[in-house]
Amino acid sequence: MTDNRKIVCIAEHYGLAHQLMKTAEEASELAQAALKMLDAVQEDFNDETAHADGVALARGALIDELADVLIMAEQFCYLTDCEAAVRGMMQIKLDRQMERIQKETGGQ
Repeated sequence: MTDNRKIVCIAEHYGLAHQLMKTAEEASELAQAALKMLDAVQEDFNDETAHADGVALARGALIDELADVLIMAEQFCYLTDCEAAVRGMMQIKLDRQMERIQKETGGQ
């Protein structure tokens, strides 16, 4: 079974309301993991090995939570037939951010 088929199967099994709640939970867990990664990256350890281990653990947790959120996002796009709209909005947001960066760097 392909990954896309698994996404569809899971989404159809649980339905939109359940998966929206699950998405909120997973997004919250991703936010927590991101903050832990930030702490690990900014931490000033005297022991470089301990620092590297802390960053590696935080990175692993962040990857785990990011995968959960991406899976939930794909299910939401499927259940609400909004992938094209999401892609369009992503393009607008990416272009807007690139304009901001150009202004910040003086057009370089």
